[in-house]
This record gives sequence, C-alpha cells and structure tokens, in this order.
Amino acid sequence: MVESASKATSQVGGAAEMLGGTGITLDNVKLASHQLSGPHNDQDASYAAVVENDILHLEQEFAVSKFKDGFKKPDLNAEFSLIDQLTYLKQHKARFNKDPAVDHLNRYTDILPFNDTRVILKSRDGMPTVDTYINANFVNSALGNDKKLICAQGPKSNTVDHFWRMVSEQNVTLIVSVCRLEEGGRPKCHKYWPETSSDPALNKLLVTPGLSVKMVSARSLGSTLQERTFQVTLDGQTMTTKQLNYVGWPDHGVPTGASIDDFQLMLNELIHMILNSDPTAKAIIHCSAGIGRTGTTASLSSLLINVASQLNQGIADPKISVFSTVRRLREQRFSMVQMPEQYVFIYQFLQYWLKQKKLIQ
Repeated sequence: MVESASKATSQVGGAAEMLGGTGITLDNVKLASHQLSGPHNDQDASYAAVVENDILHLEQEFAVSKFKDGFKKPDLNAEFSLIDQLTYLKQHKARFNKDPAVDHLNRYTDILPFNDTRVILKSRDGMPTVDTYINANFVNSALGNDKKLICAQGPKSNTVDHFWRMVSEQNVTLIVSVCRLEEGGRPKCHKYWPETSSDPALNKLLVTPGLSVKMVSARSLGSTLQERTFQVTLDGQTMTTKQLNYVGWPDHGVPTGASIDDFQLMLNELIHMILNSDPTAKAIIHCSAGIGRTGTTASLSSLLINVASQLNQGIADPKISVFSTVRRLREQRFSMVQMPEQYVFIYQFLQYWLKQKKLIQ
C-alpha cells in the first residue's frame, strides 16, 4: 500500500508553485481528446491480439470511482502476466535492433530498443552504425502522437557521449533519472553529469568535438530527490537542461514511505514539462534498463493527465484503463513496466492520488 509523510498533500499543487506557479497544471489542463484505450497505431500487434482473443473487456476503460473498493493483487498480477504475453509476440521480436555491432552499447543483452521508434543520433564519424546508436525510444505522452518522451537505459561509460548528444540533438529540457548509480553492489548507471563547471572525469568521456557539459546549479528538493541544471554545448549551440535525480526507488521494487513525497514532486514536475514546454522540447526518462521504473513513471504521467483533464471538463467520474496505457507504452518500447509489483504500484498510487483529490474515500 502506498503511504507517505504528511507533507504529501500540500505537494499536489506544490510542484506548480515550485516551478513558478504559472502555465498549465493538473488543476486546469483540458485535453482536446482522450485516448483511454484502443490501438496505439495501425500496426499495434498486441491490440490485434486483444481483439482476436476476445479480451476487450480488459482493454476498456473504467470509472475511477471503482478505486474506492480497491483491487485484488492476484487479479492485477494475472492482468500483468497477460500484458507480458501480448507484448512479446513474433511481431515485437522482429522489431528489435539486434545488430551485433552495437552490443557493447547495450547495458543488458536482453533489453533492446525497437528499431522503428528508436532515437537515431546524427552520424559524426566513419562508423554510422555505432555512432548513431543509443538504447532509447520515442514514447508519446498523454497529449497524443507527440514523441514528447524519450525512454532510455541508464548511460554506460561508453555511451555518456551519445547520451549528451541526444540531449542536444533532441532538445531535451528535462532529464528524469529514477535510479541510483549503484544498487546492491552492482552498477546501474554511469555518473554522466559533472559536479562542477569543469569535470575532468566527464570530459574524458565526451569524445565528440565541441561537446561540453557544465554544472550550473544543484539543490536538494527532498531526502531522495536532487535537482541539477546543466549547460550543454554542441555544434556551437548552447542549451540549458534540468535533471531530476530520484533515488528513492529500489530496483525491481516500488517507492515506499517518505520517498513517495519526492516521487510525487518529481512526477508533477515531469507533468508540468509535458503540459507547458515548447512542442519541439522533449523529456528523457531513464532508470537502469529504461523499462521498469521508467515505464511506471511514464504510465502514471499519462494516467494523471487524462484523469485531471476529464475532471476539469466537468466529468465527475473520469475513466481510465491502466491495462491499455501500459500495453500501448509497450508498443513503443519493449517491456515498459517490467515487474508485476510495478504494475500493482500504478494502481496503488492512483488510488492514493484519487484520495488526495477527494474523488474517493
């Protein structure tokens, strides 16, 4: 069950205030349309399987008032297992980038990006297969077919340069990191950011001519949440990007206790970026593999925006489909929301948020 420290309730609107208190928030967002269920696109293999297997009842949205009765964990585990099967068909396997020339750039041998949604970097040397590759996929936000999000693996030492090139080339104004550098004595993400205006260790990894990253500022937003601002220069162009580094989420687990407050603040800042940024701006979400914690975060951002938008348009009992949201994300990047515990956490956090909004008791 999701539990939190007492300050969480004030943070429902607190993120907007922290970000300047202006623009579109969950309190006033009104989407032109809501895709709550149905196919991601006309090549959606898992949706075709849903129809073929006559399980559209799982795909269909339901009213959030149902959350007041809670959900049985065995039912959600079974639901997740079905999503796992539906999104690992031969059509999905055929989409993986399996080029052995880039094996050394993947953190995990079994977590590969789909080729058709993969972020492709600009070619800058004589080895375009390697030079343009990064284990990252474009993912749509709740706003529609916008490719607003980039879901990626945590950088390795040999992909730090590629990562920052992606930040610059894709106009990434927000980086959301939801993992520690090391967990359980095992490396999960290479430290890809500088701690000062000039970091010799990082500079050695930035091999692209003219690429530099400088720390502008850093502050703590909570016991498990850090905010850092960087200046990134490439091809003579300098941009500013912000990183939110949330370390309260154990690998293969879920946030608990007081760290829920920091998770909610991080999620609100991601939502603020989605709702207010320039159409060309993007946000990177990454953990270690870029699927479990990353997929859970992306799922919740879409679900909260959709619920809030319906509320703001006078719909007293909004509808959602967690099943469809996760299934459609998995059509864009493999195995998004990796563990059944993370799938259950989506339901638990939604129930927690709905209670905060006094939509359920």
